[in-house]
Amino acid sequence: MASSTEKLSTVGFKEIWILTKPWWKSDEKKLAWVGVCFLIAMSLTSVYIGVVLNEWSRDFFNALEQKNLAEFFHQIRIFFIIVTVYLLEFCTRYYFMAWYGFRWRRWLTEKISGQWFDSSAYYKIHLLSENTDNPDQRIASDVTQFTSLSVSLFMNFFREGINFITFSIILWGLSDVIYLKIFGYSLPIYGSLVLAALLYASFGIVVILKVGRPLIGFDIISEKLEANFRYRLVRIRERREEIVKLQGELFEQHRLNESFLDITGNFYKILRQTIYINLFQNFHANGQLFIPLMVAGGRYFSGAITLGILMQIRGVFSEVVNSLNLFLQSYTQIAGWLASIKRIRGFEECLDQVKKVHNNTPLKGANIKIDNLTIQTPDQHTILKLPNFSLNKGEHVLLKGASGLGKTSLIRVLSGIYPYFTGKVITPDSDQLFVVPQRAYMPLGTLRQVLSYPNESFENMLIEESMNACQLGHLTNALDETDDWQNRLSLGEQQRVNFVRVLLHKPQWIIMDEPTSNLDRKTAIHLIDVLLKSLPLAAMLIISHQKEEFMKDFSVIDL
Repeated sequence: MASSTEKLSTVGFKEIWILTKPWWKSDEKKLAWVGVCFLIAMSLTSVYIGVVLNEWSRDFFNALEQKNLAEFFHQIRIFFIIVTVYLLEFCTRYYFMAWYGFRWRRWLTEKISGQWFDSSAYYKIHLLSENTDNPDQRIASDVTQFTSLSVSLFMNFFREGINFITFSIILWGLSDVIYLKIFGYSLPIYGSLVLAALLYASFGIVVILKVGRPLIGFDIISEKLEANFRYRLVRIRERREEIVKLQGELFEQHRLNESFLDITGNFYKILRQTIYINLFQNFHANGQLFIPLMVAGGRYFSGAITLGILMQIRGVFSEVVNSLNLFLQSYTQIAGWLASIKRIRGFEECLDQVKKVHNNTPLKGANIKIDNLTIQTPDQHTILKLPNFSLNKGEHVLLKGASGLGKTSLIRVLSGIYPYFTGKVITPDSDQLFVVPQRAYMPLGTLRQVLSYPNESFENMLIEESMNACQLGHLTNALDETDDWQNRLSLGEQQRVNFVRVLLHKPQWIIMDEPTSNLDRKTAIHLIDVLLKSLPLAAMLIISHQKEEFMKDFSVIDL
């Protein structure tokens, strides 16, 4: 497990740059650059306010030490002014960071989802031997985490970088020279307080790296396990009717419990590492309050510095250490950020691999033609060998074969989405070809959108005429209803939806996979007859295991 965790936790600057660079060169590059400049300006303002507040603390404690009541109230008035400016700056910075991160998220989501849909990669990615798990999680969750944390971490590290430089200069000026005696020689050490801050922060960073390293790998695993659990829940909701009819509740609950048990085991690993990190962070944060007092306390008791200066030293020392400790304090955020980068880059690399591997597609021509076609699995086992045949405009062909023969794989080849075949395949352009899958797809939305899919909509009269022709007239009053149509409609009604879609789109070439498998004989004959009469010039290829008497006007080819 350790070795795999280390592999997962390795994210190089190259991967970060590849994922970040396109935003700065996109059509929104002006927004990207102007936005980051504004964020930098806000960070510089925040550092300046911190310097003013530190100087105020010196004057305030000096007023206390001197028991100067007038100066005390004067410093309180100054404090309220500083706090008011700080709150305005903080609110502006917080709002703009959230807005800027969301704009980046919107752009990156559109980019990656575009790659996912390009060349049907969302389908083909599952043909790879090592396909990417949960693409939805990577687009929805990982992109959000990457963009928001990128903005947050950039702001924090930039601000603390400037903060470190500024307060190190101040701390150097507040340090005295320490002489270290070595072999009888006095070695002067300048900037003793700065050196103490560097050593203390370095100690914290080394320890937190050692303790927190496994957390990145655990975060990556957590994202995967959580996505798997959510997918099971969605699956149960979508297939609830089949589950309840089969009385599969105990089985589904057992599988859910198994999935959550995996989450539980990984959660306790994360919790254990997080506890270690938090314990050390708290110990380290408390320690930095006393170290500057121990280093500079002698000067205060000797009268070399005032109480105000001693408090200023403690404040400046804390600012320097906090700046150096940002990595320590942000380790869990950095772990989540690196995990999201790893998952997004893995997804993009998988999409790139799809484009390189899956390039065997049908040739384009004036008809459908198959010569010496052999369909194979990705590991080159033969699924189906087909006889040579062609389909010209206006012709009707029935490819008949037993269930499980591989007929659906032929549909995939003709659709151009399955590349594992040998032989010659010619099909018309995709805009002329309408492929109807055996399992009707019911998108989320109104019934009108379901029937019109993948178009937005058609005229009411045309939709209602088509519904009546396909024996769905009882649903015309529900056209604008939004429902879970996959579970509301019967399987027979869903197959009739497929016929309505063909009538609405009026394609020149129609390929249908088992289009009447859930229909009775009379309805099947009626619907085929409707297509032949409504689209007399359309070429039609139907693949089915049913008797050819259903399609008496078709030429029959036995597979």
